[in-house]
Amino acid sequence: EGDRIIKGIWFPIEIWEAEDLDWNEKILLMEIDSFTSKGLDCFMSNEYIAQFLKISEWKAGQMVNDLIKKGYVTKTKFEEGADILSQMS
Repeated sequence: EGDRIIKGIWFPIEIWEAEDLDWNEKILLMEIDSFTSKGLDCFMSNEYIAQFLKISEWKAGQMVNDLIKKGYVTKTKFEEGADILSQMS
């Protein structure tokens, strides 16, 4: 996984306590945070998110859009089919 060393799962408290998020949204935000909290860009396609969470690509796209609407992430389109996702502070 590139520059990341994964030794377990840790939820930032603001994600853990967010009552407007379901568990898949929390897990996706945790994954985005694992990149962005270290200053790395987070490149994710709907296909990657779908495989990671075991959901359809359509549902993955809807989830990203919902997180954007809720103010948790921003998205910048990337040329090769992946999005650059950033967590809002």
